[in-house]
Formats: sequence, C-alpha cells, structure tokens
Amino acid sequence: MFSKVLAILLFTGTLVNAQDTLETNHSKWTVRGYIRALSMLEKPSMRLSINSTTWLHNRLQLQRSFSDDLLFRIDLRTQVFYGNSIDSWFGYANEFKLKDESINLNTLWWRNPHSEAHTNVERFLLSRNYTKTEITIGRQRINWGMALTWNPNDLFQSGNPFNPDYVERPGVDAIRIQRSTGTLSGIEIAIARTGAGRSRGAWRYFGHKNSIDWQAIVGWYEHQPTVGFGWSGSMKRWSFRGELQSYLQHESESGQIQVCLESDRLFKNNNYIRASLLYNQLGVVGEKNTSFFLTPQPKELMPGKWSALFGWSVEPSLRFQYGANLFYTTARHTCILMPHFQWTLSRNWQISFFTQITAQASG
Repeated sequence: MFSKVLAILLFTGTLVNAQDTLETNHSKWTVRGYIRALSMLEKPSMRLSINSTTWLHNRLQLQRSFSDDLLFRIDLRTQVFYGNSIDSWFGYANEFKLKDESINLNTLWWRNPHSEAHTNVERFLLSRNYTKTEITIGRQRINWGMALTWNPNDLFQSGNPFNPDYVERPGVDAIRIQRSTGTLSGIEIAIARTGAGRSRGAWRYFGHKNSIDWQAIVGWYEHQPTVGFGWSGSMKRWSFRGELQSYLQHESESGQIQVCLESDRLFKNNNYIRASLLYNQLGVVGEKNTSFFLTPQPKELMPGKWSALFGWSVEPSLRFQYGANLFYTTARHTCILMPHFQWTLSRNWQISFFTQITAQASG
C-alpha cells in the first residue's frame, strides 16, 4: 500500500567565490560558500494532515595556502530546521548529526518545539604535498568508492542517495597518506578514529589495466578484519562498475559481504540511464522500520538484503534537466518512485524539485 508522498523543493545559490591575496604571493585565503532553502511536504497515507518542514542550509569553506605544498581548510555547515515535523519529533537535528566523528565540533544554537539550529565543523584539515606523497591530517572526506549509487568500498563514511541536501558527504577524523606509484596507480593508507573510541584503518592499492580502473583494499573496521575490491570500465558506450567488501568473522561479529554492481550510458540525445544493484548479506527480507533519509553506515548501506535503483534523466538544454528514479528494497518490500526536475536560473542560482512516492508492504 502507499505509505506516504514526500515533495521537496530545493533552492541553491552561491554566496561567495573569492580569494584574498593581500598578505603575500604565497599565502592566501580562498572563501567559497552557498545557501540552500529546502521545503519538504510529507503526506502519510493514513492521515489527513500534511507535515511540512523547511531546512535552511549554509555551507562555508575557508582555505588557506601557506605555500604551494601546504594547505589548511575548514568547512562549516549550518542548518536551521522549522515546521510541524519538528513539533512531533523533538531533537530533530540530532538525527542528522554524524555519529562517527570522534570529536564533537557541533554547536547547538537553539532548540524549541518548533525549530532547531546548529553548526558543525565538517572539514578541518592540514595537508602537506611532497613530490609523490601527500599527507592529510584532520577531519576530511576519504572517498574510495567507484560506483555512483552505493559504495561498499567506502569504509570511513557513507553517502545517502536519497538525501538531495548533502552532496558533499560527511568527513571523518583521520590521518591519510597518499603515494603515487605511476601515472594511474598509487597507494593510500588511512587510519580514522570514530565515535565511542572505535577506529577504522585500511590500505588501498589502485591501478589501471586494459582500460579498467581497479582497486584492492585490506584493513579493519572496528576490530573486524575486512578486504575489498572495486573496478570500473567501459564497453562500447556502456560504463560498468562494481564493488565488493567482505567483513570477516571476528569474536562476536558475524561475517558479512556487500556487493554493488552498476551500469550506465549517455545517449546522443542527452538521455542518461543508470541501473544499480546492491546485495547485503545481513540485510532483511520483510519487516524493518527505517528511514532512508538518514546517513547510512558502511556495513549497512541499505537495510534490505537486496536493493535496486533504476534511473533516467534527460537534459534538453543547459538550463533544464528532468527525470525519475525507481528504487526497491526487500526491507518491508519498499518501492519509491522519485521524479525530479532542475532549473538553472543563472550561474549562481538553481531550483530543484524532488518527489518521493513510497509504497510498502503492510505489516
């Protein structure tokens, strides 16, 4: 049966994109940012009322280059929530806080039954670049995924394809060393400390062979050994990607495998299609209450044993884009239809409209 209809209207505008080079020729600040207003209407099928929530989202990036090889960066993400969804869900913003950050750099400005506001430090890093080696320390985004929808190889943080307001994806407190071993090959080592004193670490080797990009990953995820493999290539006009991550059984932790297979193609008339399939060995078939709008964990990208997404979009001009995604998962046998439309008003302003029509098995 249809459980709810969710409509999202998203305004995005660039605030600043400037550089301050007044100090020296080798030391300068770069400031970038944007503001978004997201209005969300939700109509549960068994209720007459409509829930409405508005998010105001500001992201501000400050970056300073001390030299050609030394860089400091800090990103601030400020969100304001208000609406009648806040009334029924006190502590609304807590659901969107990143639980894997080892240090709490979140500031709550106010909270009442009708609105909440907070600012989180999402990037705070110092990066030093040598001839073939780059060392980064601090809160950063470690992106090891090769697929576009789900990324089992992303051990440090996972993105959510259902949240249009979080394209940057979260960061993690880590030390990362990147070493180039060739034109299209290299080694990465990363160690991160997450919440509750836990840690994750991995070694990644990536290369290119016969028009195929590939990577191998060995590491641990909170005391559990893990190995993974990913690849990306093309055949004629089709692109193919795949990721596999295996968590080995250790003490009370059960063994687990997650696999994502994906293919896409861009046609001559700017029609684009994509199909993604995700398998989660410990996922469920049937009943499990969950929210697809929150940030998933690397070991549970989706709660269902099987999940699939098929997407289509077309760009008739540089200003307009529209399409739809169809999603299914075996968790409560949920099906979500997601039409979307995007209108670029100018270089700095954009309007997007998303709808999520959800149908779930009754239980």
